[in-house]
Amino acid sequence: MTTREEIVAMREAAEDEAEHVLQCCGEYHPDYHEVVDAIFFREAQRQAYERAAKCCDARYMGDNNREDMEAKRCAEAIRSMKV
Repeated sequence: MTTREEIVAMREAAEDEAEHVLQCCGEYHPDYHEVVDAIFFREAQRQAYERAAKCCDARYMGDNNREDMEAKRCAEAIRSMKV
């Protein structure tokens, strides 16, 4: 579970990244907050996918039976999603 402090840290990191990206353009960008939100959402989504993949990994016991193989494929499918 993500704590409030982790969410605040993710938001601050998104603001820093947005500032850096927009400064490279060399001009003020009127959609600064939209860029911050997009970066923040991308990171939150990436972390959610990773947690979901770890749940599948925890289900995989190495027996290579049907349930194990489904858990392994589930984790691989989640990790293959592009964020």
